[in-house]
Amino acid sequence: MASLSYNQQQQQVQQQQPESTSSHLIKIMQQNYQENEKFFVIFLTFLSVTAYYPVIVALTKLHKNRGFDIILNLMTVIAQIMYKITLVFQYNEIFISEQGWYKMLNISMLLQFCSLMIYLARIPKELRGYLMGVGTIVILLAQEKDSQSFKYALIPLIFNNFFMISSQCFLQGPVYVNTRMVVFGAIWYIISIIAFVGQYHKFLDFFLFFQDLTIFSTGLSLFYSWQTYEKNDITFENFIQLHADQYRELMDQKRRRQNESRLEESELGNLKRLEEKSNRKQEAKKQQKLKQMKMGTGDEESGILLELNPSPKRDIENGLKQGMLKTV
Repeated sequence: MASLSYNQQQQQVQQQQPESTSSHLIKIMQQNYQENEKFFVIFLTFLSVTAYYPVIVALTKLHKNRGFDIILNLMTVIAQIMYKITLVFQYNEIFISEQGWYKMLNISMLLQFCSLMIYLARIPKELRGYLMGVGTIVILLAQEKDSQSFKYALIPLIFNNFFMISSQCFLQGPVYVNTRMVVFGAIWYIISIIAFVGQYHKFLDFFLFFQDLTIFSTGLSLFYSWQTYEKNDITFENFIQLHADQYRELMDQKRRRQNESRLEESELGNLKRLEEKSNRKQEAKKQQKLKQMKMGTGDEESGILLELNPSPKRDIENGLKQGMLKTV
């Protein structure tokens, strides 16, 4: 009886305690969607991760030795898609559980911002590895503590922003700062923070729109922020124009290959026709030679027969000649 009363007291204490942010977020995320609503949410998810392709292009074309950041972008895309699929279709796990994918999503995004802030702070190369290691440990500890908590996601971001701003006061400024990229990056960064707060509202984010907006705006913020010190920046207009030029070049190459293949086919056809024509000529010559040979053998046979079987007129002439010789 005492144990039962103790358990009842513990349950009453838990019921009286205020709901934590993490449990509140879990309740928000777990919705019972209809079949068409599920596919709509997944469509928004795939739309949200399209913002990370320009980031990968910018890192590839403008920065060297940024393979780690490219992999983090790919990990963010994979974690976002897998997290939404396990959440919406209520799978127990896809290799790891839903909460595991959400934790991987947070870790990859926070690590991207940590790497970005170290780049923007212009830390010397010999110190970047140490700072990235410390930031990684802080992020892993915070996410292991509570990946659904609001504050444990903001602590690394606040620390990174404070570190980046303070470094501007003590370190020598860069030769060039692309103001347009700074403005666009800051705008999308503010939008990502607003969307991050909005995803904790149960009714406003039924279709997880704010969560997708957080991912999308974060990707665009990274795209512009990685070009802060670049003179030859890549805007969205340049990005679209670049891919349009590449598409036209691919189509031109395809048309050239088709024309070359057609030309080769026509040339092969002409060669075959010429070969057939020459074969017909050779065959005609062979037939003509055979006819000539047959005609030649016929004349020889007739001559032989005449010698073996002389005509009666010739016999009479021979007889007269012999009679005249006798009379003489």
